[in-house]
Amino acid sequence: MASEVVVVGGGVAGASAAYWLARRGIGVTLLDFAHDGRATSAGAGIISYAGAQAGSEEWRRYFQAATTYHRGLVADLATLDEDEIGYRVVGELIVMPGEDGELRLSRLADELEQGNALWQDPQIGEVRLLSPAEARKLFPPLEPSLGGVHVSGVARLDGRLFCEALHRAVVRLGGRVESGPAELRPTPGRRPPGVAFAGEILSPDAVVVAAGAWTPEALAPLELSIPTEPERGQIIHLALPGTDTASLPVLDGYDRNYMVAFPPDRVVVGATRETGSGFDYRVTAGGVQELMRRALEVAPGLADATLVEVRVGFRPVSPDGRPVLGAVPGYDGLLVATGFGPSGLTLAPYSAALVAAAACGLEAPELGDVAGTLAQFSPARFAEVGRS
Repeated sequence: MASEVVVVGGGVAGASAAYWLARRGIGVTLLDFAHDGRATSAGAGIISYAGAQAGSEEWRRYFQAATTYHRGLVADLATLDEDEIGYRVVGELIVMPGEDGELRLSRLADELEQGNALWQDPQIGEVRLLSPAEARKLFPPLEPSLGGVHVSGVARLDGRLFCEALHRAVVRLGGRVESGPAELRPTPGRRPPGVAFAGEILSPDAVVVAAGAWTPEALAPLELSIPTEPERGQIIHLALPGTDTASLPVLDGYDRNYMVAFPPDRVVVGATRETGSGFDYRVTAGGVQELMRRALEVAPGLADATLVEVRVGFRPVSPDGRPVLGAVPGYDGLLVATGFGPSGLTLAPYSAALVAAAACGLEAPELGDVAGTLAQFSPARFAEVGRS
């Protein structure tokens, strides 16, 4: 069993892995690159598995396990007095503009009810088909003609607050959290790589690389390649002075965009999905225009809101759109947790816990079938991964 683990990458995946290890008494050092554009710092999470219904049975179960894990993690953090993490169950209002919107909403409500029966888990909550008037009571800026489907069990999460709470908790539990550049160093045979940081060479029993879109860069000194690329996301923060937005539901369903509200008066409008962006850390006129045009079509009541800021984050996206989790071929004790795309705040905490359990060899019945789940997302599925 590994007794010392280094986690490279301080976003939600790395922080979650480090927290899982520290909670179980494993010596852990979390090295945070703190890159501008880290997806965690830009993201507003929608914690729900309702959107996974179109996938396979395995994919749906994975999403369900990830959202269930959130509830336990939030409760566990609260025992360490970490309850300011931006997590709250606020429900989700799904709208579908267009001539056939009512029909599509009715079908969606039926599908979600079937999902409730399939999953037999109350966290998806009550599913209700709402009239336009009922929908506006829940989300007052909404276009008056739009009805919706309300799902009561959906939660929202502030990525920055959540990650900061995990960092503090790791330290409180005896782990180490450091910020700054680190470099993996090759080692003979199949031994875990060394990690150079601030003049030290760390020689842990295992290394978890959870550096988001920068994971390929982190692995490059080992002549390893993980085929993930950055996908730029621009996300707009609006303020509604004098309006309490804390309990507004997530607004979703119009194209691939969404709105998530946070206290005291903020509404987040997201997000662009810009492939081929590289690490171009800019706010663009086209990106902002695209988001605001779609937002005001469904919620014209936001037209007088104050534009507070635009955040930019780079999501790690794999060629098949699925996470990349587990052991890297060619090394013992080298694992990765990346490739979450637009679902990082939902999937990463649970996924990182799976990888952490595999890294240290601990039994983890609360996580389900660790080996079986990781096998679905193994880096080995990509031919180019491996030690040369």
